[in-house]
Amino acid sequence: MTFAKPFASTLTATSNLEAGLTDLAANLVGRLVTPADTDYDELRAIPNLGYDRRPAAIVRVEATRDISEAVNFARTYGIGLGVRGGGHSIAGFSAVEGGIIVDMRTFKGVIIDPIARVGRVQGGATTADIMIPAHEVGLALSTGDTKTVGVGGLTNGGGIGWMVRKHGLAIDNLLKATVVLADGSVVTASPTENSDLFWGIRGGSGNLGIVAEFEFQLAAVREIYGGGLVLPATAEVLRGIVDQISDA
Repeated sequence: MTFAKPFASTLTATSNLEAGLTDLAANLVGRLVTPADTDYDELRAIPNLGYDRRPAAIVRVEATRDISEAVNFARTYGIGLGVRGGGHSIAGFSAVEGGIIVDMRTFKGVIIDPIARVGRVQGGATTADIMIPAHEVGLALSTGDTKTVGVGGLTNGGGIGWMVRKHGLAIDNLLKATVVLADGSVVTASPTENSDLFWGIRGGSGNLGIVAEFEFQLAAVREIYGGGLVLPATAEVLRGIVDQISDA
């Protein structure tokens, strides 16, 4: 008798969640994946094998509206929300137990304007998704150095890569962003519109919203020279390196 009420409440909550997921699926442009689907385990997995989390559902985003629907659902039912771009979060933030995963990997369109040197990138794009078409027209984004890393997580975290010394961090080249807030609303963040939000998303991680689209200023980069530089480990060389670092 003691456990009858909590057990009944759990059944009711589970039933309500399942009914809610049915409604969520109907409202999406993209696809809703649940544990009943054959590709559920494949889609919930992240590169960091230290985290084996089982979300209630995975929203495969195909429109900004899908992000809003997922955010509203998680808020309504009081469950966790995780966002997956490249899935490279060391802390496993792109996976959440019993909650909703906003899977951005199906939302990765890229448009390059070679005249204005601007790249518009959907939130699920990886570094490779923008760098390859940009390179074809002699442009590049100062971003990370690993092609499979998601542009979203990298930019929200700052964006450190090979070209930062000349062209700045990824956030230094962000012109504006389309952001889904915690209430499901969609806003533009730029230096002239919601400027406080624009300041926050440039390095504030994913704490202020989910970025559906980024607009970056691209740099003209036509020739790249790379390779290793090996110096003898002599006292003179080491002193010289220390002096160079001190004066940098």
